Amino acid sequence: MNPVMQWMEKHFIPVAGRIGSQRHLVAVRDGFVAIMPLIIIGSFAVLINNLPIEFFQNFMLNTFGEGWKTLGGNIWDGSFAVLSLLVVAGISYNLAKSYDVDALSAALLAVACYIIFTPTTDDWGLSYAWTGSQGLFVGVLTAIVVTELFRLLYQSKFTIKMPEGVPSGVVKSFRALIPATVILILVSGLQMLIAAITDGSIHELVFTVIQQPLQVLGDTLPAALIITFLNQHLWFFGLHGTNILGPVIDSIYLPLLEENISLFAQGTSAADVPYIVTKPFLDAYVFMGCVNNFV
Repeated sequence: MNPVMQWMEKHFIPVAGRIGSQRHLVAVRDGFVAIMPLIIIGSFAVLINNLPIEFFQNFMLNTFGEGWKTLGGNIWDGSFAVLSLLVVAGISYNLAKSYDVDALSAALLAVACYIIFTPTTDDWGLSYAWTGSQGLFVGVLTAIVVTELFRLLYQSKFTIKMPEGVPSGVVKSFRALIPATVILILVSGLQMLIAAITDGSIHELVFTVIQQPLQVLGDTLPAALIITFLNQHLWFFGLHGTNILGPVIDSIYLPLLEENISLFAQGTSAADVPYIVTKPFLDAYVFMGCVNNFV
């Protein structure tokens, strides 16, 4: 056997295999996959609302009146506008489930903590600026950290034990009570500290320092080539490249896709949206010829 192949099989494949099965990356991947139907439906809603065909627009306007786009707008509100909240719930649920702890309680707690971190508007509503794609990095971090804390406390002796005969749902709720209380206090205190130091939120801090530079880097030809090379390199050795790289690809490219869709919904033409390299770009023009990516 070729010495290079021998070295790769001995050193590279085991490491890549462990990365692909790492529970946190798997939870991130499955969390994004779980919301894929909402992303697809939301994309179609925006596309139909802004289909650049004059006859279609006039027909819909004359048939259903000026408010005909409200239907698609409502669908956008329930998908892309709350993308980060959905991702937090999905990642936390899958991660807690992998530990065999109360996944529903963990997911609800993670969403509650994310809401604490999220700035509100003047009318006390959550800001769509951070419940959407811009809050994804904070969402992923919140889901992982909160779920890990919940697991440690949930499996500790510092929980409320209920007597036998009590319904399982009640048992789980009371067992999660102390862990949830501790975590909510910690998260609230952290938010107060960040607000006092930066006069802003953790969302703005993470977006400026981490997420924005990664998005700019991701929308480049070298980044696309590197991802493509790594994907096919993993497949060459029998590893599911798309699944292994999925958490990285989704975290970087899903915000770019959402911004394109948002600008398109505001009237920007498809040719003028800012980002070329997005997840659909990779699926349509790079991975489409790789049948194994869809297995």
